[in-house]
Parts: sequence; C-alpha cells; structure tokens
Amino acid sequence: LLKSSMTSKAAALRMRFLMAGCSNRKYYKIVVARSVSGRDVEEYDQVGFYDPYINDHREKLVALNIDKIKHWLVRGAQPTLTVAMLLGLSGLLPVHPRSYLIAKRNREELKRLAEENTTD
Repeated sequence: LLKSSMTSKAAALRMRFLMAGCSNRKYYKIVVARSVSGRDVEEYDQVGFYDPYINDHREKLVALNIDKIKHWLVRGAQPTLTVAMLLGLSGLLPVHPRSYLIAKRNREELKRLAEENTTD
C-alpha cells in the first residue's frame, strides 16, 4: 500500500517552466511541481532558469542544476515538452525530435533569406 501511494505521488510530478519577472521582461524558472497545479504553483524545487531574451552577446541564458535534475528524474518527475527539448539540447536527455524539425526550418529560412539577398 505504501509503495503504490509513493508511485502515484511521484508520477504526479512535472518538471516545467514557471513564469517570473515583470510583464515586459519575463524569464522562466524551471521547477518541479505537481502536474495538476495551475500557473501559480507551489514548487517543490527549482532546478534551473531560462531567459528567452537575447542579451548583448546574442545568447539566450540557461542555467541548469544537473544534480537536482537527475535527482528528480530518478524520483519520477516527467519533463514537459519544452523542458524536455531544453534538457535534450543540454545533453542531459536524448535530443527531442521536435528540436531537429525546428533546426531544419531555421536552416531553410536562412537559405531562403540568403537566396533573396543574392538576387537583389
């Protein structure tokens, strides 16, 4: 009985983004929280953050606490799609197939833009 209740509790954990910051300067904390929680969740643990805005060096900043992420993955926390893609790009999980699709679309767009610039 105890084992089944622990398993269902672990299955209810998700590794997800939690929006923070101001209305015009948002960033996202990567947290472990219950999957049924809404936007204002009570987080169990913060395992990283993601800043989607490009800085002066044309970079998007990501900080991950690998030890905490591994700890929660072993305990059964399931990453959401966007967090799984981010963890795949970091090398912690296998690269998500959607990441390849996005990269292909970006390459095609760059190729199309380059062809337009050469014809002008």
